[in-house]
Amino acid sequence: MNGKNHERLLNFIFPFISFYLGYVHSDFTAALIFWVLWKIGTYFITCDLDTKSRSTKRLWVLGWIIDKLFKHRGLLHNPILWSMIGIIGYAEIGWPFIGILCPQYIHILSDKLL
Repeated sequence: MNGKNHERLLNFIFPFISFYLGYVHSDFTAALIFWVLWKIGTYFITCDLDTKSRSTKRLWVLGWIIDKLFKHRGLLHNPILWSMIGIIGYAEIGWPFIGILCPQYIHILSDKLL
């Protein structure tokens, strides 16, 4: 699946997850943090930073460095890496940090299935 389709899929899923979280959690600040992190996880910090993707181009020099350091579908496509990042993020921010993790897991899953 190419980057544009990943972004379309994530933007399609976002309202459903937002509705569910809004139903479960009524904290506006936490919901806003979740929303911002979801958008960052969709457009900037993605599993495809190891290619010449749109997210790599959006991060300019940092994206170029990450592209040079990692091979495609290597470490950045590893769910264990994202789980470790998730544990650290959850300890620092709390549940809204799943806003950056969900897009990564959906990305990895869609690469495997589609």
